[in-house]
Amino acid sequence: MNRIKNVLTITALATLLFGCARGTHIATGKKRPPLKPEDVILYQVQPSKFAFVGIVNSHSSGKGQMSMDASVQKLKAHAAKKGANGILIGNVDPGRESTSAGFASGSAFASSGGSYGSAVGGGSAFGVTSSGIYLSGKAIYVEP
Repeated sequence: MNRIKNVLTITALATLLFGCARGTHIATGKKRPPLKPEDVILYQVQPSKFAFVGIVNSHSSGKGQMSMDASVQKLKAHAAKKGANGILIGNVDPGRESTSAGFASGSAFASSGGSYGSAVGGGSAFGVTSSGIYLSGKAIYVEP
C-alpha cells in the first residue's frame, strides 16, 4: 500500500511541477507552408514589414520557468504549423498558485483541475492549486 501511495504522490508532484503544454491557433491571413518551430522568433515590438498569419494561444498547467518554456515552445509550434516565422507576443499570464489544507480519515488521494492532495491513516492533507501559464500572440511572417 505504501508503494502505491508513493507512486501516486510522485506522479502528482511531477504533473504539478512540469505540467503539459497545449494550445490553439486561428488562421487569419494567407496560408503558408509549415516551418520548423525553432525558426520562429518572438517579438515584443512589431517589425517594420510583416504579414499576419493567425492568432496562437498556449497553456501550461504548471508554474515556473520550465512550464513557461513549454508554453513558449507550444506557441512556436502552432505558429510554425501555419507558416509563421514570428510571433508578436500579446497576453502573458504567468499564473497563480494557492494552497489549502484539510483533514481526512482512512487513505485518500485526490486530483482535480491541477489540485493534488493525499492523506493516509487519518490526518491532514495538503493541496496546491495552480492556474497555469497562459500565452497568446499574433503569428506573423517577416520577409527574410
